[in-house]
Amino acid sequence: MQTANIQLEGIAYRCAVATRWIEWRRGLAGTARAEWIGIDGLLLQFPFPWWWSLWMRGMQFPIDIFWLNGSVIIDRRCNATPHPWKIYWPRARCTAVFERLPQITQITRAAPDARCERVRAVGVWES
Repeated sequence: MQTANIQLEGIAYRCAVATRWIEWRRGLAGTARAEWIGIDGLLLQFPFPWWWSLWMRGMQFPIDIFWLNGSVIIDRRCNATPHPWKIYWPRARCTAVFERLPQITQITRAAPDARCERVRAVGVWES
């Protein structure tokens, strides 16, 4: 999988980039833990703006979810908890989703499933 550097809220992250349907479907739940070495999360890049939702079936841990439109965070869910029947939806159409891994998620200290206010991302770039 390709990797990229992104910066959200002034914090730089190294992430794997998912650009194919099978990678989007699997998300972090479908990646081996060995693939997580040196990355902070998974960036799902989509071909067009849409209400791209996440179903965390098979996940064993909570993650932070950021819905992006270009370099702007349009919505986020802090410490999204896995549930076999719950689907996480953004408030508006997006072109990418960043799934942040748990070791970073624990630092946020946000309540489970807390909605966070909208903020502007500093930038998104590929390496």
